[in-house]
Amino acid sequence: VVRGRGGHSGYPHTVDDSVLALSSIVVALQQVSSRRIDPVVGVVCMVNQIRAGSADNVVPERASASGTCRTRTPADRETALTAIREIAGHVAAAHGCSAEVTFEECEPPLHNDADLAVTAFPLLAEMGHRVSSEFRSFGGDDFSHYCAAMRGLMLFVGTGTATGGLHDSSYLPGDEYVGLVADALIAGYCAAALTRPRADQAMPSGPS
Repeated sequence: VVRGRGGHSGYPHTVDDSVLALSSIVVALQQVSSRRIDPVVGVVCMVNQIRAGSADNVVPERASASGTCRTRTPADRETALTAIREIAGHVAAAHGCSAEVTFEECEPPLHNDADLAVTAFPLLAEMGHRVSSEFRSFGGDDFSHYCAAMRGLMLFVGTGTATGGLHDSSYLPGDEYVGLVADALIAGYCAAALTRPRADQAMPSGPS
């Protein structure tokens, strides 16, 4: 939330423009991914909503924005959140405004168990499926909470391009893809059985 001094747009020298300050903050936040976090690791800092004012000729006192920040490690998350606070505060101050940043913590980064992945991939290949380990995603998922508490493996199953994506209302994969999901589950279960830790082995801890 950016707060400034509102007024009439015909007298811009008498206001501290919250909209201009917020717009500058949105642009400046793009440096989080290019200057604050190792680009090889990556981070996503997206502003997806902007709200300000109710009249065309009035500079509002308040402007707000919201979005998501997604990282692959807890340490990078802290670095990114610190950078967002610093950027918002300093850029707003440069425009004579103030900024208040609020974070709502959601899902942690999802880390697949390496042993499960290495074991499951050949099993899927034997079933005749093409397996790729190159796909990466910054999508958040509740499954990450399971992977933080115990060994886990999340797989994406391709369902063609005939319908829209996951967040498209037209997304409706055909029945023929149910078998692919079943094969993925079977491979995961077999991998878990084949790599089950011995009683004298400690279970791996989640990301810290």
